[in-house]
Amino acid sequence: MVDISTRIDRRDGVTFVSATVTNDRTTPQLVRFQSTIEPVWPPRRNGVVAPEWDGPRWEGRLEPESKRGVGFASPETVIDEPLESVESRRADGRTELKTREVLSSLSRSKPPKGVLSRR
Repeated sequence: MVDISTRIDRRDGVTFVSATVTNDRTTPQLVRFQSTIEPVWPPRRNGVVAPEWDGPRWEGRLEPESKRGVGFASPETVIDEPLESVESRRADGRTELKTREVLSSLSRSKPPKGVLSRR
């Protein structure tokens, strides 16, 4: 069974949602859930939205008998549960690289300061 437990923290007009996704099964699972509030401000890595997020939806792979933390923010106030489960199914052996996954894994590139100050 895949379980999602959430914690909500509202500070300075922003709602922070923290979730722990748990896979109690002995097989890897592909999990998909959706935020019940919008807009969703997903986390970013190197300026790129985390690859598991697509708008208000999160999709990721959980290894057998493991836990994974997930979070996002929103300017909206949460009344009920901030996340709803959409799908959970056994993952096959294939893994697909998404463009956003590759981009988010790259380090940020900036020219040296000396180059920018030359005229």
